[in-house]
Amino acid sequence: MLLAAEEEKCTSEALIVCSMLSLRSPFASTRSADLEAARQRFAVYEGDAVTLLNVVRCHRARLGAKGPARASQWCRRVGLLERVLQRAAHVENQLRRQLLRTGVPPESVATSCDNNPALGGTTGTNALRRAIVAGFFANAAIQKAGGHYTTARRAAPMELHPNSVLYRAPPEVIVFHETLFTTEREHIMSATKVLSRPRLQGVRMDQTRAEDGDARARAHAHLLQLLLAEEWLQ
Repeated sequence: MLLAAEEEKCTSEALIVCSMLSLRSPFASTRSADLEAARQRFAVYEGDAVTLLNVVRCHRARLGAKGPARASQWCRRVGLLERVLQRAAHVENQLRRQLLRTGVPPESVATSCDNNPALGGTTGTNALRRAIVAGFFANAAIQKAGGHYTTARRAAPMELHPNSVLYRAPPEVIVFHETLFTTEREHIMSATKVLSRPRLQGVRMDQTRAEDGDARARAHAHLLQLLLAEEWLQ
């Protein structure tokens, strides 16, 4: 993902997402109603990874404008764990130093879009989502008729967890970042939305007909080819 972010000129955003995905959720509430309210303050339709980026951006904007004390009060008021955000900043700095050692400079899509508006698109996250897909393309999953998701590599059904921002409006195609096994099934805890094109219907048919491992592998390869061709993004 970070290597793809260099090509997309969004390494700064990718560093934030990588650091946040490596830690526990930044939302403090344990009661479902409070947790939902806290998450909806920052939720974006592109998915959980971009929502985490939004959380960090909002916290840093408050920190810069109001100072540490007021930022701490704000975190408690909106249901965020400030220690998680502080730990994420530490992890981000470590990753940034590693990238600098390899000659990868930090770039932000916010400034790159000035010269290339296509990097940001209408939401300002197109370049980041392309980098996410490049990094997690092996975790691409398609929604089936029953509402669950499957990958071509595995026929076992997966469901979006209620803690995902995509739970109430599940997209047809996603790339997932984290799953949780329960006694009943596997839940997708974190995912990024892939806005499908009509051509992906052929992949759905391939998966429906795939009864053996080789057929599922071919269907998955077809899907990955379309994703990496960047013909899915709007």
